[in-house]
Amino acid sequence: MAYISTSRVHGKKQILLILQATAVDSERSYTTTCIGTVNALGQYIPPFFVFKRERKDIRLLDGALPGSQHAVSGKGWINNDLFVKEFLENHIKRYINPP
Repeated sequence: MAYISTSRVHGKKQILLILQATAVDSERSYTTTCIGTVNALGQYIPPFFVFKRERKDIRLLDGALPGSQHAVSGKGWINNDLFVKEFLENHIKRYINPP
């Protein structure tokens, strides 16, 4: 599943693409949510992943783009708390220049 959301931040149009991928491992399937942020010029912020786990483990980002960050949730889906506290306040703010 993928959907695109557009919004305006600091007078510039931002495009947020949210992808949800499911990896199948033998008889079990695990949901991992990946949030990628790209603007119209093709500039991007490293992705943010949400894994289905109880505890964070930095090894989950092995092979990911430098600067990628992650969070964990019980089902692997992003929720309002993760989006605001982890993605917006911790991940995105590192890359946005203050006005």
